[in-house]
Amino acid sequence: MSTSRLDVVTLMNAGVDGYLTKSTHSEDLVDLLESALAGNKPVSKEVAGYLLDIDDEIDTGTGIERLTPREREVVNLIARGYTYRETAATLEISVKTLETHMSHIFEKLGIASRDERVQAMESVLELPGSVGRFVRVPGHDQLPRGPLATTRLDDQLLRLGLATADQLVAPPEPEEYQPRRTFDEDRVWVLTLADKLRLQFDYDFPGVHDVRIQPVWAAGEVLQFGGDFNNYITSKHLQKQEGVIFRHLLRLILLVGELSQLCPPDTTEEEWQGDLQDIAERLTESCREVDPTSTEKALEQAQAASDASDV
Repeated sequence: MSTSRLDVVTLMNAGVDGYLTKSTHSEDLVDLLESALAGNKPVSKEVAGYLLDIDDEIDTGTGIERLTPREREVVNLIARGYTYRETAATLEISVKTLETHMSHIFEKLGIASRDERVQAMESVLELPGSVGRFVRVPGHDQLPRGPLATTRLDDQLLRLGLATADQLVAPPEPEEYQPRRTFDEDRVWVLTLADKLRLQFDYDFPGVHDVRIQPVWAAGEVLQFGGDFNNYITSKHLQKQEGVIFRHLLRLILLVGELSQLCPPDTTEEEWQGDLQDIAERLTESCREVDPTSTEKALEQAQAASDASDV
């Protein structure tokens, strides 16, 4: 069939049971046909990406309904070239692993400071490497260790032999500049909070290997800038990365909303929900100042998903 965007929209609105192009590989064809017989609406990878863009153009009164978040995740993988079997395998592993990792982190956030909570939550939201290097977590001189690190993680990692003392605490800066000498020992990189959580996770779940964490400090620094997103972007010369960071903040707002519905050990429900609500409100206001339409759309989708899960 045609790969024209207009044809895809027209036929999906007409109520077709899927959309397969003539270039569909034979190894995918059986899976796609079986999917159609099971009541799904399979599409070839050549046009799958269109569904992510035309979702709002599809008439919900005829044919296909708008994509659910889970369906969008499936379509996104297919559009990137995954086969249906690879997509199923990838989602089954990644979703289960992410839930395990988030649960592992969540259980530790009760005693954490706000900065530690933000660091932990930001670390599970993937950013492109080209952007992540511009928003690295600062050193202890700018972002001191909080109670989660000082009273729990550091002692555990040291006791278990998972990290050395030099990796846990940054040494004090010398009062005077000292040039590096050729026989000096190699520099020891101090672990971020996200790194420490990952080490503890790997120890507690030795059979899980596909966890992805990325120590970044974007939302945290926006909060340090008083929520002034534009001032943060210009001060850090991040104009080229502005769009990606903005979407990162929206994703964090949604994550904060999900976690605020629960309460970890070592804190009260009032303290936990109050802190996360304040974080979400500050970041939401920052995003509204930049792009109110996208912000409201993201919040509406999150509320709709929350309402659906309560039914």
